[in-house]
Amino acid sequence: MNNWWQPADKAAFSKIVDAVAAQFDGRDSYGAKINGRLTVSENIADNAGMAVALAVLGKDASQEDLQTFFKAYTKSWATKMRPAMAQNRATTDVHAPAQLRVNVPVLNFDAWYRAFDVKPTDKMYLAPEKRINIWDK
Repeated sequence: MNNWWQPADKAAFSKIVDAVAAQFDGRDSYGAKINGRLTVSENIADNAGMAVALAVLGKDASQEDLQTFFKAYTKSWATKMRPAMAQNRATTDVHAPAQLRVNVPVLNFDAWYRAFDVKPTDKMYLAPEKRINIWDK
């Protein structure tokens, strides 16, 4: 096996991995704290999936289309489980809990802010310099 990473590329990607892990680390799920390192690979995949889906929707998507997209995304993660199971999964599963798989990735995309006119005073606002968009380079 050969390491194909260039040192600068590996270092840059490691910073992205650290940032994604930090977005999830310590968040609460039914009283359990999320380990951002445990879920980081799946959280990166969720970010990539959202980036691709939004790219298909297009940069000129209307506010109505963006709202429809994000509402459908939310519904796709609807789940129900007993609190004890949710707590267990929050600490052992490599996937973040469904609620966080919705509420965290959207914060990284400008389309989210356009869709719902999210402002800096709103709870679901993340400053532009803190947003992570891995695949839109």
